[in-house]
This record gives sequence, C-alpha cells and structure tokens, in this order.
Amino acid sequence: MRQKNIYMQKKQLRKKIMLLSNSLEKDYKRRSSRSISERLMATVEYKEAGTIFCFVGMENEVDTRPILEDALARGKRAAVPLVIDKGIMEAKQIFSLDELKVKSFGILEPSDAAQTVLPEEIDLAIVPCLSCSHKGARLGYGGGFYDRFMQIQAFPKFCLCFEKLTSEEIPTGRFDLQMDALITEVGIFHFRS
Repeated sequence: MRQKNIYMQKKQLRKKIMLLSNSLEKDYKRRSSRSISERLMATVEYKEAGTIFCFVGMENEVDTRPILEDALARGKRAAVPLVIDKGIMEAKQIFSLDELKVKSFGILEPSDAAQTVLPEEIDLAIVPCLSCSHKGARLGYGGGFYDRFMQIQAFPKFCLCFEKLTSEEIPTGRFDLQMDALITEVGIFHFRS
C-alpha cells in the first residue's frame, strides 16, 4: 500500500515539475547549465575521475555537452547511457559527441557497437533528474533506469538540476537511490563523504 501511495505522489509531482520545466526561459536554462557545468568540473571528484558516466542532457535538462567535451579533452574515459531494454541501460564509451544519434525516447545515444563500460570501472556518475531535493532525494522520469544501473556500485552519484526545479518533498521508495551531491546554479550540496 505504501509503495502505491509513493507511486501516486511521484506521478503528481512529475506532472507539476514538467509543467514548471516547460515554463522556464531558454536563457535561464542556458546560463544555469553553464554555471552547473563549471561547478561540477571544479569538484575534486570530477578532476580525479579517470572514467565518468554522464547523461546527455535533453532540451529541458541541464546541457551536459560542455562536461563531456571537457572530459574528452582532458583524456578522461567518457561513457554515456544506452537504453537496452525496458528499465535497463548500459554505459557506452564515446570518443566524440559526433558519435551520438537520436534513439530511445528522443535521447542522444551512442551506437550499440560502442564499447561497454562496466559499472565497477566508473569513478563518477553524473545523473539527470526531473527534480532533486537539497537532502539528496532524486525524482527521475519513472523508468528506473538509473536506480537499477547504479544500485550496487560505490561510485559517487552527482545529480544536476536547475535550482527552480528542486523540490524538498520528494517521496522515496526502497529502490530509490540517494544522491551523493546535488549541483544547481546556486551551489553544490554534498550529502555523503
């Protein structure tokens, strides 16, 4: 019963956040994305990571292209998600953003033939959200892709979110992962050491 209640609360919150997200000005998203990227790239975790796993931002998400371009320029191993099946994704290594093509759910993804990066090889995961709280609770899109992928791995999980889309009351279930940090244009909020 509790899980069903959480599911309904999340569904309502997703609807509310999507409406808010669609109303945000493009200039705000562009400026905020740049600030969020700069904050992330200044972290010790990012600087020391040899292999990063990073989502490719869609129109209403933080633009992660500068992060991926910087990682590749610094000689880091960069991996992005590829949807394999319902609720299942893999990390695939890329060498250029030109390799990405629009595929599942309208998301830019690498080729199926790209080299798989195993979760245990990842030093830092950069995760998308619809919303995130300043306590580390993340509201995803409801597919469970990231929660399943990151479930048993110890790498740091950093969530990127526009400050205007943060929400302090995000319902969480037993399978929802806690983020290690939230980065918005306002600052970096760490939750675990």
